[in-house]
Amino acid sequence: ADKVRCDLNVDGQVTLSDLEVLSAILPSAKDMSLYKSKEVFIISSRDWQSVVMLAPVTTWTGNETGCTHVANTPTNTCVYPTLILHDETATSNTSGFDADSILYFLRQYQPTKVTLVGPTPQGFDNLLLAAAPTGAGLTADKISRINTSQYLAYWATYPVIVYVKNDYATALVASTYASLIDEPLIIQGSILDNPVFFTGKVVACVGITDPRCSENYTLKSLQQHYIK
Repeated sequence: ADKVRCDLNVDGQVTLSDLEVLSAILPSAKDMSLYKSKEVFIISSRDWQSVVMLAPVTTWTGNETGCTHVANTPTNTCVYPTLILHDETATSNTSGFDADSILYFLRQYQPTKVTLVGPTPQGFDNLLLAAAPTGAGLTADKISRINTSQYLAYWATYPVIVYVKNDYATALVASTYASLIDEPLIIQGSILDNPVFFTGKVVACVGITDPRCSENYTLKSLQQHYIK
């Protein structure tokens, strides 16, 4: 079948709690070979869709062996620091970014790996390699780059996709839910909105109606779920 329908309730409706049960029965799992201890992800602020969809890639509820935990978070929460570069550059070769806080964090944290997501200004890339106190003092072998199209590769398995309308406020709440159940987030019209990623998945839609949706939720119903 092209789509998995999940009719768990006697009334034929799937609730948010049902999706959590489904995730427990058919759990998703990250491909931990793609992560390193003390890895840091850095992404430009220029593409908000890519920033929001990155959230469940770097922060999720799970117990994968070897995932990074940080202080003052639940023991079953995996967290890889995600730094957003304030970037107002017109092109990748011009100035117009603020990297001071990121460079300071990198010098203090001493990451084993830095993954750049999408394009970043060349001037910023140079600062990553520059010696302290001007730059982060990293070596080239600790820096890699991925694109938004590679996000789903970080899951070894995932039964559910959280599919949200192209709206920042709605997508932000949906990203938190996707992290909670450890499932990918796809924003309507984004580079990940490709039929191949939806095949055989339970599609939980937020704020939109689409033939691929297994169930539909509003921003309000998702927010009420957290209150409960």
